This record gives sequence, structure tokens and C-alpha cells, in this order.
Amino acid sequence: RPDLVSKEVMEAHLEVAEARIDDPDFESAIRRAAVSLVALLSNRRLLDRHIAAIEAPTLIIHGDGDRLVSFRNSVRATSINPDWRLEILQGVGHLPMLETPETTKAIVADWAAGLPSV
Repeated sequence: RPDLVSKEVMEAHLEVAEARIDDPDFESAIRRAAVSLVALLSNRRLLDRHIAAIEAPTLIIHGDGDRLVSFRNSVRATSINPDWRLEILQGVGHLPMLETPETTKAIVADWAAGLPSV
């Protein structure tokens, strides 16, 4: 939902993207990350085992309008690891932290306040 992202944030992201164009390692890093992600996502059992094994406190904030990753994947992940917390934001796309920064900040703050002290 680019219409929800402020002009200043959009410009800052464009600056970062332009700076990365000249980074000789950027393209290979993106390629390696994509290959790794596709390999993991193509093996549902392995993915499920990884999700179930995560013991760290985990918060997923997902927009129900995300056209890249269905929120059903987040629902499924939290059914595999019920210790995780899921917040689904109505009318928000793939980047809740950019589209609704104040809402995202409040959700993270509330979640973090409930974590045990270390």
C-alpha cells in the first residue's frame, strides 16, 4: 500500500536503493537470499520444523492486504508455534512498519512490555 507510506519515508528508501546500486555484493546477496528462501519454502516439513523449534519470543505483524505474502502463512506459523504472537492489521499491505508506523510501534511496545526481563 504505497499510498499509506509518507513521502519522506519513500524518498529515504529510494536513497538507500540508489546507494546499493553501486555495491558490488548487493546483487549476489539478494540472489543467495532468494535461493535460500525458495529452498526453505519448497520444503514444508522442513519449514514447519524450523518454526516449531524457535524458542525466542516472536511477534508477527501482518497486513491483511499483503499481496506478496498471504496473512494465512502467518496464521499457519502461529498454529505451529503457539507461543508466537500474531497481529493482523486490516487494510495494511506488506510493510506495516512503513504504512502504519504508529500502530506498529504501539503493537511492538505492548508486546515487548510483556516479555520477561533478562
